[in-house]
Amino acid sequence: SLKKKDIKEYDPPSNILICSQTAKSVDKLMHKLIDLNKKLKGKSRGPKSEILRIGISADESLVDYTIESVVNTKKITREDERNKVKEKIIREAKIVFSSFAYLNMLSNCNKIIDTVI
Repeated sequence: SLKKKDIKEYDPPSNILICSQTAKSVDKLMHKLIDLNKKLKGKSRGPKSEILRIGISADESLVDYTIESVVNTKKITREDERNKVKEKIIREAKIVFSSFAYLNMLSNCNKIIDTVI
């Protein structure tokens, strides 16, 4: 018979990539995730350290999640340093949103993805 100790708890994927063809569709998916997070946790926005938007966001309300916005908060001016910081931010993000046009940024930083949606 199956005992409680034999049943593993669900272990969600630690790195998720959510992508679509257009910036607008990616933004809609981001809003859905942020709204779901608000309902589940009572927070109005998702944690910016976990949710990242690569590429251009068509929606002004999501600008804070874009890679450029996060890097700009670091006040780094040298391009080579900015690229290193971008790679680190991408590697540390739990959920990355991107249109197909910007997926090459993931290969540049060796990001390991568990699940692609």
